Amino acid sequence: MFGVMIILMTVWSFGEWFSGQRWIEVGTEGSWTHAPPFLELVMFLYDIVIEMGLFTLCFLAIPALFKLIKSE
Repeated sequence: MFGVMIILMTVWSFGEWFSGQRWIEVGTEGSWTHAPPFLELVMFLYDIVIEMGLFTLCFLAIPALFKLIKSE
């Protein structure tokens, strides 16, 4: 499930980025600028793997803990 979520979120996030709907900004209040490309890539990877991939695992872990998932 983790792998599938990483693939889906990667496609989704980079689709948003390529369409101009998502970006990373750095700076101080009132003087925001786009982050350098390397920092932007690192922050996207963090967002995809940690915030999306790992946090969606709870939707699998909780039912597995309570034995709500039955294997055939």
